[in-house]
Amino acid sequence: MKFNKYRIPRMNMLMRYAKLVSVLAQEQSEQQKIYWRGKHPRKINVLENGDYIKPKNAKLTYGAMVMVRVWIVMDAFRALSRATVIAVRYSAVRRQSELRPGGEEAQVMDYQTQQYKLFPLLATSYAFLLAAEGMSQIYAKISSDIERGNLEDMPQLHALACGLKAFCTWVGCEGIEVCRMSCGGHGYSHASGIPKIYANIVGACTYEGENTVMMLQTARGQRGESLPELIQYLTIDLNVKSTLGEDCSFESLVAAYSHRAAR
Repeated sequence: MKFNKYRIPRMNMLMRYAKLVSVLAQEQSEQQKIYWRGKHPRKINVLENGDYIKPKNAKLTYGAMVMVRVWIVMDAFRALSRATVIAVRYSAVRRQSELRPGGEEAQVMDYQTQQYKLFPLLATSYAFLLAAEGMSQIYAKISSDIERGNLEDMPQLHALACGLKAFCTWVGCEGIEVCRMSCGGHGYSHASGIPKIYANIVGACTYEGENTVMMLQTARGQRGESLPELIQYLTIDLNVKSTLGEDCSFESLVAAYSHRAAR
């Protein structure tokens, strides 16, 4: 279907944030008309010159995309965690090579190189889950603020969604490939399930924003004079020493991670 110079009635336009109106003070002018829908009249302001009013924040139009990027972070968690579970279970069952002549073959998981590959991915899967749930909570809070007219945190939400979407899909795809190689030839087989997992998630590096562009969007959002509240930890004093030797509380762990990220 193709439209050529087709005029859309103003009352049918989607104008939640951007408006096609004239001077708002003319609401009671003679240009008002009454449109009937069913039995109930509806009074609608019709202004002929059609001035365009931009949304209060240009990123308001990104709302749907931000929501999808939040979902993609959760998809990256699901994909990586499934591939990791397959690789870990395979490594626990599969036996290969004798450690001592004539002895029982060792579980593949007993090899340090296998642990070096898979254990960090297991931890990363949990980190992705926490990041996805935290991102969902932040999205819900900021969306509620936007509904009340508070747009202050909208740029933070946009930058965070872009950065997490790119990071989680990149790291997730790389991790799934490591899981595949950790299963040897069986991992390459479709019977392992890993190739399908990889094929389903690798497209997320491109759709809803190619990852290179997403990283640039995140970096562009941090060019202001002061950093947003969500990433204030990047400005901490790097001369402060870690207290993990005396205190292993969650607060000390968060402080240690903040210090590491800032460096």
